Amino acid sequence: MRPIIERVLYLKNIQVFSGISDEMLGEMAIRFEELKVYSEEVLIRNGDTMTNLFLVLSGQIGIYGQEKCLEVLDRGAYVGQLAILAPHESKITMIAHEDSELLTLNAVAFLDFANEYVEVGLNIITILCECIQGSRKIMKTF
Repeated sequence: MRPIIERVLYLKNIQVFSGISDEMLGEMAIRFEELKVYSEEVLIRNGDTMTNLFLVLSGQIGIYGQEKCLEVLDRGAYVGQLAILAPHESKITMIAHEDSELLTLNAVAFLDFANEYVEVGLNIITILCECIQGSRKIMKTF
């Protein structure tokens, strides 16, 4: 398991968490779980309930829609922003392209954090909504 300080340093470089104090990032970092996946392992399938934010620490994760690779995520990339705000049926399949390490945050853990630290939670929700809006604009161009 990675030390909390290492998780904090990683989270600081993620757009969604970049404006949060180290103290608050420490509180959030303890809520993330580490996940190791192996090449070809499926993390989530189209139709599964998506409840987690996934942050890629190492390796590569393929995002598939209708059996076509839409994007490959590597270190620093994330997916599942909407899932921690409103769990929903996944429209994607996520498959590890190589052995990978991720941090995951589920909706319950995020909402517990947001209830405990309301102001920071609202700031994160605002940023997540902006990211989601940006993603939808990009998806409309395809």
